[in-house]
Amino acid sequence: MPRGAGKRDIASTPRLSGSGVGAGDGAGSGTHACPEEGDGNARWLRRLAARLAVETSSASATWEDYWNFLIEVLEVVAENDAPEAVYPLLKQNLDKLDTNLWRVLQDFGEWLQQREPERARSIAADIGNFSIQMWEFPLGDQAINLEIAIAGYEICLTVFPPEEFPQEWATTQNNLGNAYSDRIAGERSENLERAIACYHDALKVYTPTAFPVDWATTQNNLGNAYSDRIAGERSENIERAIACYHGALKVYTPTAFPVDWAMTQNNLGTAYKDRIAGERSENIERAIACYHDALKVYTPTAFPVDWAMTQNNLGTAYKDRIAGERSENIERAIACYHDALKVYTATTISLECFQTGRNLGNTAFTAGLWETAIEGYALAIEAVEKSRAWATTEERRQEILEQSIGVFENMVQSCVNTGQLDKALEYVERSCSKRLADLIAHNDLYAKGEIPPEIQQIIGKINHLQQQIDGMRSEETPRRCTFSG
Repeated sequence: MPRGAGKRDIASTPRLSGSGVGAGDGAGSGTHACPEEGDGNARWLRRLAARLAVETSSASATWEDYWNFLIEVLEVVAENDAPEAVYPLLKQNLDKLDTNLWRVLQDFGEWLQQREPERARSIAADIGNFSIQMWEFPLGDQAINLEIAIAGYEICLTVFPPEEFPQEWATTQNNLGNAYSDRIAGERSENLERAIACYHDALKVYTPTAFPVDWATTQNNLGNAYSDRIAGERSENIERAIACYHGALKVYTPTAFPVDWAMTQNNLGTAYKDRIAGERSENIERAIACYHDALKVYTPTAFPVDWAMTQNNLGTAYKDRIAGERSENIERAIACYHDALKVYTATTISLECFQTGRNLGNTAFTAGLWETAIEGYALAIEAVEKSRAWATTEERRQEILEQSIGVFENMVQSCVNTGQLDKALEYVERSCSKRLADLIAHNDLYAKGEIPPEIQQIIGKINHLQQQIDGMRSEETPRRCTFSG
């Protein structure tokens, strides 16, 4: 049965501090004269915006609008780069968070290289911090947001060469690695390879003796990238991830950095749970121990979402556990999923609710606990029907719909096995044989409506169940039905 992958936090993203913020700008080379000496970044950017309004009067209004918006947002970042200061402006200009802004930012980067170096570095630091906000911004097109962030980080790398500004360069490499790790555009495998390369570059500067905390942050992020890596041997990648997490934990101690320690313990637990090398039973025991350690910090009151994430991961580890009594492990797994679902609701955290509800349903279904399976699947189905906003790409949306078909199939089977024929029929009517199949076949989710054989097989099973339900409804005494699949 499929399981939801536990979320792994990216370690905190370092901010850039530009050298010479507020310092004077000399004549410089380039077509634009510079504002008066002594201007801070915000005032300097305001003057630049006023000048561009005059000098670009013949340009298209759209181009000028994007330039002015970029200047405005950098002005805000220069004064306060906190989300509460930047997000309202981004929210008011969602229509400008697109490929045009990405191109304008690239043009701005080329223009910035012609400026006096000290001023360029100061502005580049603002661009880097703007990129962090774009990477974290939850609204708009996430794929475009990440492309804008990547463009900003690449500008910073041109202004902060490693020979002169090793720390700023390393900070940007770590942040660029985070963006490539999350990147939606392009090939997933290639993006992860770029992320890994960025983290390794950052570690050329971030040594455990000179920058222990930054080193630990990057080790954790590198561990995440190796855990997700597609290229190379899966077993070797997981071993590298485990080594990275253990490295980070040399710095992230529970007393000095309790939250980072808990985050890394959770990540290490997931790596042990997925580990191929070594004894399977021992690896799962280590995973369980890591999750329990994380829960010493991740409490439901202080960190409810992280607590729920770790409870879901712990539930999956208990489900797969080899040591101990099987029935007791299943009970523990179900209890963990129940705890996670106290936080993960269909209306507020839809994707995680779907995954954890499905995990609960699948665990109970395998154990023959039909009522508990119905409970889990009902929550998963509600999450799917409430919102598909968490599907950031058409490919991901298709994947979720495919997974939903299996949830509907098991839901109907569980209802039939408990004699709840009306409920079974209700879910058949809500299933892919009715509404979901129409979406898959006719909403361009598959080219020319060609449904893959494995999906046709699942739909066929649901249709077969409906026939069984129709037959059973005509009998006085409901009977339990099963099918092989």
